[in-house]
Amino acid sequence: MNRFNTMALAGAMLAGLICATTPVLAEAGSNPLANAKGSRIVGVYDVSIDVHNCVSGAYLFSMVAMHKFELGGTGQLLPSGNSAVVPVHMMVWEYLGDDTWRSATQFFRYDAGGVIGTGRIVNEVWLSEDGTEYGGSGYSENYDLAGNLVGVGACPSFTGTRFTGG
Repeated sequence: MNRFNTMALAGAMLAGLICATTPVLAEAGSNPLANAKGSRIVGVYDVSIDVHNCVSGAYLFSMVAMHKFELGGTGQLLPSGNSAVVPVHMMVWEYLGDDTWRSATQFFRYDAGGVIGTGRIVNEVWLSEDGTEYGGSGYSENYDLAGNLVGVGACPSFTGTRFTGG
């Protein structure tokens, strides 16, 4: 292959690479979950939760948990306790702006006979400017296996710190 053909081939490959990656770069820049401010929440948090009756405001119980926010808008909440009684909660989240996010979690509900439906918790969460402190509050709803709303659950409020392993 002569020098001209080699240069033409290299130029064509470079142009193809640029064309192939340009849409991906444009999509990443327009995705609110991929921007630097919105993805600051990505990480794991040690959390203390107080649960109250949504109607009366009466205190019900407290527990600890771990909240995990993953890049791309998904995550998990792992409540403390027996996982058969208090299962892992699967989460989706979105950035609202001004150090505020909304998360929605879903988990299975059980009785002595097995799965009876799902529970859903919607929280508004905040993150400190330095990213080390975390907190929020929300409400929960209970659904039957057909997806019908069967009741309002409890209202959690929580605070926590970023887990750094150190």
